[in-house]
Amino acid sequence: MSAIVLLVYLGFLMAILVGNTTKGFFALLMGTILFPCCALFYENPSISGQIVLLYAFIGKEYLMHTNEFKKALSESPLKLFLLLVAFSYALTTVFNFSAMNAYYAIRDMVDLYCYFIAASIASRKLTLKAVSESMYWFVFFMCLYGLYEAATNTNILYKVINLAFPAHDGWYNLNSSINASEGWRIRTIITTKHPTTLGTLLMVLFMFYWNAFQSKAISYMKNIAILVLLGLNVILSGSRTSLACVAIVLLYSYMKTKGALMKILFVGMLIFSASYMVSYTVEHLLDNKDGSSIMLRMTQLAFSLEKIKESPIWGNGSNYTAHQIKDEGVRFNDDDEFIGGLESVAFIYLIDRGLLGVVTFYLFWLMAFLYLRKNDALFEERGVTMEIMPMGIIIFLTMSGLIGNNTAFCFLFSGLYIGCIEKKRLEREEQLENEKNAKKNADAETELLPETLPET
Repeated sequence: MSAIVLLVYLGFLMAILVGNTTKGFFALLMGTILFPCCALFYENPSISGQIVLLYAFIGKEYLMHTNEFKKALSESPLKLFLLLVAFSYALTTVFNFSAMNAYYAIRDMVDLYCYFIAASIASRKLTLKAVSESMYWFVFFMCLYGLYEAATNTNILYKVINLAFPAHDGWYNLNSSINASEGWRIRTIITTKHPTTLGTLLMVLFMFYWNAFQSKAISYMKNIAILVLLGLNVILSGSRTSLACVAIVLLYSYMKTKGALMKILFVGMLIFSASYMVSYTVEHLLDNKDGSSIMLRMTQLAFSLEKIKESPIWGNGSNYTAHQIKDEGVRFNDDDEFIGGLESVAFIYLIDRGLLGVVTFYLFWLMAFLYLRKNDALFEERGVTMEIMPMGIIIFLTMSGLIGNNTAFCFLFSGLYIGCIEKKRLEREEQLENEKNAKKNADAETELLPETLPET
């Protein structure tokens, strides 16, 4: 079985290296979903099969299509904010300088934001409709496997894929049956590292196909089927943050298309319902021993504040929480995910990269939200809420943090959205300019025509 898995992986890699940009991007997208970040070729430094696909795509595009690569970056509406993120990494490294910190900063920046760059490059030759159609059956069967995993409480595929690679850096013992469920709480992982990683993927895919539903990109019944399957898998993943984000973005989509009075009534009903449920929820979370609780998050916040005091502006160094803290023995033991489970990107980045890192990170996603909100009118179909993608991502990462390279899915789909919309915007501007020039030329020709004398 390991040989078959590696042959499949080699097929994805060759599609990236030999195929055109479109085929290469689909290989990267599906490969990132299929091969978890814990399936490693080398353990230290960590080189996963997943990240090799990214490096291969970026390297191939830069070497073979240099001009297109540079153009995709220069025309990106978020290029300034990418530079600000890079600047924040540089300052964090300078104020915590060591060769190891410099390495971690480069790896962190590249491993996160190159997914956005890859999608920006591919979006110049793709449409969101084409992606929704091409990914449909892959996502469909992935969801069916998620139902199978939940029904059987075992995950054969995860085990087979990870055993095929030389090293494994996951939470589950590959020598026993893989079961992510925790007591009363059903949890699934499909082919990701952790249920929270799967929750991120499912949330992103749900938003993607919700926008496809709004824009009628694929047939009505196919779209309903995939949304139902994705919704069921969101529930079965056990990721409460993912479920909350799906509910919030659907509410946002609904409110955006309604009149002012309906929005006010809907918000009022929501506040009333929330106030009724809040006391029960707080009591449940305070007593909750499975998964995250308010007490756990408050403990994490207290710990974060202590570490933040050491370097509030520049942070303590890229990946400080993942490496230095672990090396110093602050993580109590393998079963107590106190630091490894810092359940907000804000906690992690305030420690690692300080206030500057947090601000630039949120600024990047805020600008993505504002750009899509401003330009979603480029879709002829009324009511397409493209901005729900960065909106859901901001909420999710704030509530559940970074785990299992879950940001890869966020950057891939957000990069597609922004790249495709920017391409459409530029095409619209060019069309308007051509129409303006054509009218100007026609008016000039009219002025040059001799006046017709009236008949006598």
